[in-house]
Amino acid sequence: MILSRRISPFLLRSFRRGAAVFVLAAVLPACSSDEPETSLPDMPVYARLSLDDAQYTRLQNLGEFLEITEPRGAFTRIGVRGLLIVHSITPMDSSRPFAAYDLACPYCYTRSSRSPRPRVHAQEGGVSAVCEECGSRYDISSGFGGCVEGPGTQLQVYETYYSAASRVLLVQD
Repeated sequence: MILSRRISPFLLRSFRRGAAVFVLAAVLPACSSDEPETSLPDMPVYARLSLDDAQYTRLQNLGEFLEITEPRGAFTRIGVRGLLIVHSITPMDSSRPFAAYDLACPYCYTRSSRSPRPRVHAQEGGVSAVCEECGSRYDISSGFGGCVEGPGTQLQVYETYYSAASRVLLVQD
């Protein structure tokens, strides 16, 4: 059997089409979009809260929340715009009944923003938080922080550790 060194025109066209599709698929995701930057800068987060302390006792109840917009102690670090700590109604992990989020709306945040006020505020019952600027509504009841309404994406979630024996809640990045 003799093999021809010529490539059939059909195979050549198919190869060119396949190569064009491959190049487009590789290039298109790299294109920038008109969407605003939604990632927050890495900022240190550390808070140690004793739930026996009068200012934190309300966190003992399901659905209660606390917004921390100023550091409360020498070692407290509150992320980009502050911390939102929630005693989750339906935690993703039963061993972690508390959830912590950054108060910065990931959709509205810009690195040049100088506004010291928080961007999202929890609603009564600890089920959702709403951005005062774009109106995005975030689910804060489970520890995920996903956007359920509006242009937002997902709130920045921080790790929480709770010791029932000492009634101390630790929040960190």
